[in-house]
Amino acid sequence: MILSASLTLSAASQEIAMDTRNRPATTKLYVPTENESESVSINEIDKRAVKSFNKAYGNISGARWFRADKGYGVSFKENEIRTTIFYSKNGAEESRINYYAEEKLPVHVRTLLKSNFPDFTISHVAEVNKKEVVAHVVTLQYKNTIKKVKVIDNEWEVMETLVKN
Repeated sequence: MILSASLTLSAASQEIAMDTRNRPATTKLYVPTENESESVSINEIDKRAVKSFNKAYGNISGARWFRADKGYGVSFKENEIRTTIFYSKNGAEESRINYYAEEKLPVHVRTLLKSNFPDFTISHVAEVNKKEVVAHVVTLQYKNTIKKVKVIDNEWEVMETLVKN
């Protein structure tokens, strides 16, 4: 179970840390606190965050709001894409993560990964959007080897490699 928990990107958020050149340096898995795992009524969310969400995404049925360490979050699923959006306490969108299947991965990212990891299959995709930077965190699998690869601007980096026993 620990292996599968560390490989899935189902945590509430994923942050892209910036280096001094304002480029993503590392991607850290963010684990939600107890408060974040529980849904809260939309009436308990700052009206600016709700207004920002409705303006950008419209009326999404099944949206689940929660409190986050630095503001608020909302999760929903639409068109086979699971999305989590984080808002600051003043209602500004801070980051967005889209989780989807390989078929929805942009062609240039899929081509890059398939050419560098030809024997691996794509099992999970998380598209992390923060401060105009888009990172694709992709889990690849081949036999008993699992790799988590980050792709930004056609550059890739293996973040983690695990071998199942």
